[in-house]
Order: sequence, then C-alpha cells, then structure tokens
Amino acid sequence: MDIEKQLERDVSIDVPFALQSLRPGAQWVLRGEAFSGLEWLDQEQDQPSEQDVLDEIVRLKLLKEQLQYRRDRLEEYVPLEEQLDLLYWDGVNGTTDWSDHVAGVKANHPKPE
Repeated sequence: MDIEKQLERDVSIDVPFALQSLRPGAQWVLRGEAFSGLEWLDQEQDQPSEQDVLDEIVRLKLLKEQLQYRRDRLEEYVPLEEQLDLLYWDGVNGTTDWSDHVAGVKANHPKPE
C-alpha cells in the first residue's frame, strides 16, 4: 500500500512509519520508540540517518494534514453498495442523485490548493 493510502487512515507517524517510507522493504529492528533503538539489518539498503528520519516524520505529518480532506470525504460518502444502487436508478430514471451526492461531498470537503 502506498504512503498516501496509508495516510488516509488514522496512522501514527513515528520512527517505524518513517523508516518504511524512506526504505521500503528494508530489514531492521527497533527496540523502543526512539531512533537510538534502531538496529539496521538490511544488506541492500543503507541505513538512513537520524536527521533523515526526523525530516521524513515532518514531511509525512504535513502530507497527512494535506490529505485530511480525503479522510473527511470517506466518512461522508455513502457505502459503495448504495452508490452503485444510486448509479443504477439514475440510469433507469434519468436522475442525477449519485453525481449530486458526490458533488456535495466534494463541495463540503474541497481539495486544498
């Protein structure tokens, strides 16, 4: 799962999350929560510096804030099954209930510029 998709969920942005973002698939062990507890096991990828990890945490927190609109939209959209039903009946009845619903959610939670 890509980082943006993970940030759409309520995830903690911490040292392990930053390490996964910086070095996907790398092997390491973290004892405790601090960078000082990191034991780098990976033979193919270089260990990021503590500053690299701290910078990544800041970047990911900012990105998570920028993606808040997605989390807000997910809470307001009706379930997919209902959306499919709306689409079907819009086609049968010549209505626009589904597109009206989606437009309303997007208007309530606009994508930041």
